[in-house]
Amino acid sequence: MIESRATSVVLTMFEPSARGLRRLVAVLSVTAAVLSFNVISITAANADAYWTNAIEMPGLATLNQTAAAPGPIVCTSSGNCVSGGGLTDSSLNEQAFLSQETNGVWSSATVVAGALNVGGVALVTAISCPAVGSCTAVGFYSDNAATKHTFVISQVNGTWGFPTEVPDFTTLLPNDANVVNALSCTSNTTCVGVGTYLDHATSISQPIIFTETNGVWAAPVEALGAASSNPGGLTLVGALDCASAMSCTAAGDFFSLSPPNVFLAPFLIEEKNGVWGGVEAVPGVAALTRVPDIGLTSLSCGAPGDCTAGGIYGDAAGQLQAFIVDEVGGVWGNASQLFATQILGSGLSNSLNGIECPSAGDCTAIGEFADSQGNAQPFVVDETNHSWSPAIEVPGVQSLNNSAGATLTTISCSAVGDCSAGGTYTDANTDTQAFLVNDSNGSWSDPIEIPGTSSLNKGGVSAVSEVSCSGDGSCGVQGTYTDASTNTQLFVVNSSAIAPTSVSSAPRHVTALDKKGEITVRWSVPVSNGGTAITSYTVVSLPKSKTCTTQATSCTFKGLNKKLHFSFEVRATNADGSSVLSAKSNVVRDN
Repeated sequence: MIESRATSVVLTMFEPSARGLRRLVAVLSVTAAVLSFNVISITAANADAYWTNAIEMPGLATLNQTAAAPGPIVCTSSGNCVSGGGLTDSSLNEQAFLSQETNGVWSSATVVAGALNVGGVALVTAISCPAVGSCTAVGFYSDNAATKHTFVISQVNGTWGFPTEVPDFTTLLPNDANVVNALSCTSNTTCVGVGTYLDHATSISQPIIFTETNGVWAAPVEALGAASSNPGGLTLVGALDCASAMSCTAAGDFFSLSPPNVFLAPFLIEEKNGVWGGVEAVPGVAALTRVPDIGLTSLSCGAPGDCTAGGIYGDAAGQLQAFIVDEVGGVWGNASQLFATQILGSGLSNSLNGIECPSAGDCTAIGEFADSQGNAQPFVVDETNHSWSPAIEVPGVQSLNNSAGATLTTISCSAVGDCSAGGTYTDANTDTQAFLVNDSNGSWSDPIEIPGTSSLNKGGVSAVSEVSCSGDGSCGVQGTYTDASTNTQLFVVNSSAIAPTSVSSAPRHVTALDKKGEITVRWSVPVSNGGTAITSYTVVSLPKSKTCTTQATSCTFKGLNKKLHFSFEVRATNADGSSVLSAKSNVVRDN
């Protein structure tokens, strides 16, 4: 099972309270989106760094009139991914879309839920794929009263059905908005989703749980204990990780926008043996901070009852610090500062942006720290057997970003010690560019700018939205860039655990020797075979274009015109085709 979700939280659901968000966003601005979660549960092989060139999401150029909205990407095997998000149509309505990659070829983006979206605001927020060609996507649309509701669309044997509204009026009133932010499916008919609903009468929002059983979606239910835990505030739920069927953990944040009680407080909800428990405050957070601002940014479970969550909090000096909290044997410990990050830079400020746990107690976290110049720089840190090692700055990042700012925002691991992570950096022109870094067998590579994005990113702002790595070690990325009109557009890019192959380079050192009416041509093998074995060589005479094909590195011509002078060229052939012709040999005459 591979799952994902959009990396930007849907704050538009709470537009009446937007002013109150300013303080929270300011306090936690380094993470860019404090209530955004990167939750991908993957058990797989090896993630590697053979990246293709980024391309614009196919079809968006036709459908999207202004700006596109990033969303999730899920890859189930090499060249097989599903991605979604939002676009602006010709009527300037915001529409949800899906695009599918099959055997390395992306289909054109297709608008989904357009008939439902009479209010003109829609987005795909989460996708989960138990297998190749078997996926479920969820999102929201708005009705004629501009109230947001959840839709679902399923894929069976590679074919998408029709989007349908998830029934919500049994639990909610028609004017109560609801959004699913995270989704996990154990089969194409069994899914769990978590999100938030907003009571239109009180403007209070609470966490909500959606379930599909045998292909039927039940009416969503409010999380137990939410009303007493969050009597007058708002809620954003964005994390869900199901380590197995009927064993899930969700996480989010309660926050209040009513001065003087403006605060942010993380919580957890767990399903054990198919039964959801109540809302629980993250243990130990009160002891971490003297200011009421602490938010979860990521959650990952390596096994049932063995999860790690993390985020950021404001310390007494007003600096941001990273924290983690571990669950072992079904029991959560106390949240604690991630001291593994304190040795970096100034040690005064750092934040945790993502966690991935491929197995129980073995996790990798990413984030950023403030260097001695106050610039943000990316870090990675590993946990082994529930013990965190010291964090390290991403190798080579200073050369990439000319010592200016950079951060990692999303990570996906296919196995312990084999991960890919993405983020942004500031280049020499102060433009924002997208980059990737790869962990292979526990060793992190130097970061690279995503191939092809420099030609796309004419507006100077590019970022990685999400990385997803599949069971065979291949990965996919969805990201954003700005075009020449400074509109946000989407790109996709893939990697493979298998090195790409090509035709070989040309054979070398071609010589010809005329002896007793026979001309023997010899050569050396190419510098590169293109990644696959050379199967044959073809020698071509000049003039007359007589040919000789062999698997050896020499070939003999007989019966050539004795009145002519000849030279020879050689090409090599492998599974990808034939190389260019070599340089010409010396000139000989068939005596």
